[in-house]
Amino acid sequence: MKIKRAVKCAAIKKQLEEVLEVAEKASIKGLEIQEIFPPIEDSSFEKRAKPIMEVFRRYPLDSLAYHFPLPPRPFLDDFSKCKYFDLTLEEGKYIFDLTEDTIKEASLLGETLNIKTEIPIIVHLFGVVTPDKITEEEKEKRLERGKKRLLELKETADYYSQKTGLKLVITRENNPPEHGRVQALLDFHPKDTIKTYNLGIGTCLDFAHLWLNKLYWEKGKGEFLGVDLNKSLLPNFDLEEIIKDVTPSLEIIHLNDAGPEYRQPFEGLEIGKGNLPHSLVIPSICSKLKKDIIGTYEIKYGHEDPESMLRSDQFYRVLFGQKFNEYFQ
Repeated sequence: MKIKRAVKCAAIKKQLEEVLEVAEKASIKGLEIQEIFPPIEDSSFEKRAKPIMEVFRRYPLDSLAYHFPLPPRPFLDDFSKCKYFDLTLEEGKYIFDLTEDTIKEASLLGETLNIKTEIPIIVHLFGVVTPDKITEEEKEKRLERGKKRLLELKETADYYSQKTGLKLVITRENNPPEHGRVQALLDFHPKDTIKTYNLGIGTCLDFAHLWLNKLYWEKGKGEFLGVDLNKSLLPNFDLEEIIKDVTPSLEIIHLNDAGPEYRQPFEGLEIGKGNLPHSLVIPSICSKLKKDIIGTYEIKYGHEDPESMLRSDQFYRVLFGQKFNEYFQ
C-alpha cells in the first residue's frame, strides 16, 4: 500500500496551471482543492469547478480531495467572527452550509474527471471558546455537537456518492496548537481525531500540526490554554503510538514540515526546512497501511511558490532513495 502524491491549490486558473506544471514534472496524479473566499460565497459550485475542469480535463488524475474553507486570517483573532466557522457552535451553520456546497463541487468534479478512488472532504472541528469556557465539560459538549454536524455532512456525502457512484468521505483533520488569538478545545492530539472513525468519518493527518503539537507537549505551557487542557487529559504524545492508532482511519496526509519551535511561523514549511523526522514517520505509516491513501504536498503559501512542492518531492526522493517508489506513487 502506498501514498498517492497530490498537489494543492485553490480553484483559480493561474494557480491550477502552475500546480499542473509541477504535477507533470514530478508525475504526480493527485489534486487537492482548497475552498477559499470570496469564490465559495459568490460563485455556484458549478462555476467554481469550471476552471479545474478546463485545466485538468486532459491530465490523468487518479485521486482528488477537497478542503473546506478556512476563516480569513483576521477572523482567527476575533471570537465573534471566528464562531461562524466552527461546526461545534450553532453559528457554525454558516460553515456547514458552505461545506455542503463543497461536497456538491467535489461530486461534480469527481464524476467529470472519472475519479475511481475515495474523495476525502477535509474539515476541522475547532471548538473555539472564550477563556472562561476552557473546561473538560465544554470540550465534551463541543465534541458531541461536532459529531452531530459530521454525521449530517456524511449524510450529504453519502447521498452524492450513491447518486454518482463516487465515494465521498468526510475526513477530520488534526489542528495546530495556535489559532491566532482565539482559544480552541479540539483535535490537537491526533488520537482525538479518530473518535468519530467508528461513525464512518476518516482522518487527515497533517504532519506540521502533528509536529508542532509534539513540540508544545514537550516545551510549551501557559500560551495556549485549550492545548494545556488537552495535555492534562492526554499527557503522552508518542509518535509511534499515535501513528499506530491513527493509520487505520487515514484517508489523506498533508506532507509538509515544521519546527524547531511550536509557533505559527514554524508551521507548514517546505519539506526539509523544519526538523520533523520524515525518515521515521513515512516508513512507519506505510508499514501499517491497509489501503492506498493520498499524500498532499501542503506547503504554507505554496500557491505563491508552487515549486516548493516540487522541491519537497525531490527532498523525499533523495531522503528515501530506492525506497521512494516503495512508499509513494
